[in-house]
Formats: sequence, C-alpha cells, structure tokens
Amino acid sequence: MRKLKAVSAGLNGYFYRQTTAYLQNGMVGDGNRGRVIANGPQVRTHVGRYLLVAKFQKEMLAQNRADITAGSSSESRWATAVTR
Repeated sequence: MRKLKAVSAGLNGYFYRQTTAYLQNGMVGDGNRGRVIANGPQVRTHVGRYLLVAKFQKEMLAQNRADITAGSSSESRWATAVTR
C-alpha cells in the first residue's frame, strides 16, 4: 500500500449569470435571465501516480434556472482521478 502524500484542502465555487436573453424557435424569450452562486469544500491528494480530487458544491440564491425552483438550492458531488 502506498503512502498518501500531502493533502490539500480549500474552497471552490462558481458564479453564473446569464448575460443575454435566450432564443426559442427564432423568437427572443421573456427576458428572464438565470443566475446562481455555488461554493463548497475541496480536498486533493496524490496516491502513487494518481491525483485524487473530491469536491462538494451547493448552489444558492438561484433565479430563473430550469432545474431548481427559485430560491431553492441543489448539491453536486464530484470525484476525479487523474494519472500522470
């Protein structure tokens, strides 16, 4: 079994703001534009020749998003392994 090298922890996130109206069937939509903020913790480490990354993000203050109700939130979990 290989030893873990240094473990890093930090914060990650994103801010999304739709800057233009959408088009549907060649017509401009009703002018509603989506926006959301997301953030959460991230941890990464090296195991052998692999870089392992795990993150959690929670969206908040969402407006005009198709996948969630206005004012509610959704969560994302990510795990990534990259080889050298």
